[in-house]
Amino acid sequence: MLKEKLYPFLDRYDEITRLLSSVEISNDIKKMTELSKEQSALESIKIKAEEFLKVCEGIEENRALLEDDELGELAKEELKELEP
Repeated sequence: MLKEKLYPFLDRYDEITRLLSSVEISNDIKKMTELSKEQSALESIKIKAEEFLKVCEGIEENRALLEDDELGELAKEELKELEP
């Protein structure tokens, strides 16, 4: 599924963030520049991936609530907004 394909991008972005904050990398300007460029290239993917995953989570939560007598109607309305 698409969700599983997004996690490596998010993991790599987080890994680069950790590396950039390390002393070893801050002392190596060439490596820091390479990592900064890679992180910059991944940033738009990271943002869209997080948005997508958040919407997927909302859809899953609302589908679980469809059977609830009190929250079912609210879940249907939420799903109308999230699913497109």
